[in-house]
Amino acid sequence: MSVLMKKFFMKTIFKELPGGGEDLAFMATIIILLLFIIPIINRIL
Repeated sequence: MSVLMKKFFMKTIFKELPGGGEDLAFMATIIILLLFIIPIINRIL
């Protein structure tokens, strides 16, 4: 599920921003990783 979500986000970002979408794609991947990391931290705490 997460792999499909990552591919979907990357495709949509690069389709919307063909010129300089690398930085926004990098930020989007960080946001996606945070969304997965936060619940894990909550489970540990």
